[in-house]
Formats: sequence, C-alpha cells, structure tokens
Amino acid sequence: MIGKAVADVGIPFDLPAARSGVPLDTALLDIIKNIPRNVTKEFLTGLGQKNMHASLLTSLAAGCVPHRVPTSAGLRANTHIDLAARLLVADEPSWLAFSSDQIHRWSEEELAELQWPRLQAAARERGAEWRSLAESQTDAIKAPALLEALEIVHRHALPCDGELWLLDGTASFPRSAPSGASLKRCDESGDLLLVSAEPATSASTSTASAIGSGWRTNDELLLDEGWADEDLRCDGFDLPEEEMRRAASELAPVDEQTEGVLAGLRRLDYLPGPGSAGCSLFSGGYVSDDCGRFLQALSLTVDELEAYGGRDGCVISIGEGVALSLEHEARVGRVLVRTCENLLAGFPTSLRSDEAALLAAGTAAVDDAVAPPKGEGVGARSARRQRAALRSRLGRKRCITAVLERARAWVERPTAAGGTLRRPWKVNVRTSG
Repeated sequence: MIGKAVADVGIPFDLPAARSGVPLDTALLDIIKNIPRNVTKEFLTGLGQKNMHASLLTSLAAGCVPHRVPTSAGLRANTHIDLAARLLVADEPSWLAFSSDQIHRWSEEELAELQWPRLQAAARERGAEWRSLAESQTDAIKAPALLEALEIVHRHALPCDGELWLLDGTASFPRSAPSGASLKRCDESGDLLLVSAEPATSASTSTASAIGSGWRTNDELLLDEGWADEDLRCDGFDLPEEEMRRAASELAPVDEQTEGVLAGLRRLDYLPGPGSAGCSLFSGGYVSDDCGRFLQALSLTVDELEAYGGRDGCVISIGEGVALSLEHEARVGRVLVRTCENLLAGFPTSLRSDEAALLAAGTAAVDDAVAPPKGEGVGARSARRQRAALRSRLGRKRCITAVLERARAWVERPTAAGGTLRRPWKVNVRTSG
C-alpha cells in the first residue's frame, strides 16, 4: 500500500529498511499514505511547515524517503580505530553478521585480476597498515577480531558533525559514488536522518536509497569499502611517470635539459615530487594539470629551450600555463596518445572482452555494492571478487580510452576559434594569440 502510494507520485520506493525490517518513522508513513496523486511544490511546502522537519521535506521533495534512526541506536567515535574498538566491545550482532572484504583480503591470484600493479601493491600495504594498527591496540589474540571490526567501520561508518557513526539497519543499504544519501541530524528531535539531496530520475532510481561514499575513485572504494563501479563518473587514477617517459622517448629523444625543467617545476611547486601523485587521468577524457605540465616538459626540444629563455624560462611558462607554440602543444598531444596506446596494449585483456565478460556476469553494480554476509560461500565470494576486479579494470580502461580519443582529436585538429587552444587536460586554455 505504502509502496503504491509512493510510486503513484513518482517517488522510488526501494528502501533496504523496508526489506530488512527496520521501521520507518510512523508519522512519516502516515504522511506518505496521504500524498495526493498530483503532488505539488506548494503541497510539500505546507507539509513541511505542519508536519515535518525541513530536512525531511528536502529528502521527500528530492524523491527519496528518509531513513530515521535514533542516536541511541548507533555507535559513534572520532576515529575509525576507536569506533572499531567500541563495536568489538558492544558485540553488535547486526554488524558482525556482515563482511567487508576489502581487497587486502584477496589472494595474489585475485589481485592479479585487477591488472594494475600499483593497486595490487596498495592493497598489500593497506593490509599491513591495518593489521599493524589492530595489533598496536590489543593483544595478539584479540587483534584479528579488532581488524575485522576496523574493516566493518571503514566500509559502513557515516560521518556527521565531526563524528563517525555506525547505525542499525544501514549495513543492508548499497553504496554509491559520488552522490547518494548522507547522514544529517534533525535539529528538533536530535535523531539522525539518512537523506538524499539528489532529484530522482530514471537513471538514479536504482540507487535512490544508496548511501553516498563521496567523490572517490574505484581504487579508493576497493581499498576502503571493497566494491567498484565500471561507470563511476568520479573515477580516476595516477598515471605512472615511467609510462609518460617511455612514450616521449619512443617519439623523439628527450633532451637531458628536460630533467632540469622538471626539477624546476617541482622546486617551485608546479609539480609534486618524483613519482606519479597528481599526474592523473579522469573519467570523461581529462587528465590533471600536473600531468599536462609533466608532458609539456618531456616534449621540449633543444630549440624551444633556447627560444623561451632556457630552463628557467620554460619552467615559468609551463608552470603558469603559457602555451609555448602550437607545434609544441601538438607534440604534447602525440606523447599523450602514445602513453594511452601503450597502457591499453599492455593489459592482458581488452576493453571489449572485459565489457563482454561483465555483460555475461549479469549483476548490476548497485547489487555488488551491498556488503556481503559473513557466511558467504567460497564460490559466491570468488565470483563477487572477480566482478569487482572486472569493474575496476574496465573503468580504468574506459578512462584511458576517453583520454586517448580526446588527445587524438586534438592532434588531428590542434586549433579552435577565438584564439583558444583546446588541450586534452583543459577544456579552454587562453593564449596570447
């Protein structure tokens, strides 16, 4: 009855709270039952003034029914490890019935399915870090249990007013990124409300009741929460510096003065330190400004170094976003194209084969973003991990392919109207002419 009333006004009704037996606010349910078929903004405004707190109204107007939880039904702390310790002492069966299964729990064979050595190394480092943290807080006998509690906290804890909360019932909610429901406090009752600020659309209906993990990449989601989404619009990853150097050297000899330019860019904080932090590729076909600067430095010729004031002159020009020449910009684009081509060629599987494999798996990302039960069978766990690895590497290949297509388009037509250069890493870059 309630589901039909909500569906009649176009509000998605797929609350895990309803499926898991967690009761919604009784007064709110009474209000939902009486929502007219042709609901109006004026009606909702009046409803909010008479019956509901403003945050409830915001959630209802956005198309999502809020999940209300009294503060007495939750655990809170200021840090993940403190909350894990409280969870362990509280011995909450509703939480300990779930698994988290972040990728540091995976076998080496399963990690290899990620097809990204840096992420595989990060998983090992994360596992060592969390084990060390758990062991530093308790004795060797209790450390494994504290580690498991810490994993649960990292997957499920919700921030609110500077604290981390574990709330009954929310473990069965799926996760989503970058948007999704977040935790708010009701000023009148003090209760915690899990509300969504996003309007409901046909594209968002399936994740209308998902909890938002924020603007995070698939690598971060796998490390902290154990899931990935191949269509993640906030996805991105650090581009290995050695891959950019390799691509530049394949197209033309890299002058030894280039190292001086790179050192100067780092000395003046135009680039991060050695490595790849900041040199990133993003979904939608973009790369970071740091990546653009690094590629510009790698693409300098001896003549350009002399023409634009030597090493220091090139450092300032590149650092301040001044295009040296159209020829140089096109060369930068070609290095980026080669970098992307090399990356795609180096994967054991292709983008097309991964897409076919995911289609054959037949499981939606939102379904895999729900925490698995603690008693999950070995076969089910293995299949879920394979899908997570597949989604991760598919998202990465889609990022690279989008950048490749944008860079190729720039190389083929490196001009734009209005005295503006269009570069793969910036939509519009002003130039002097």
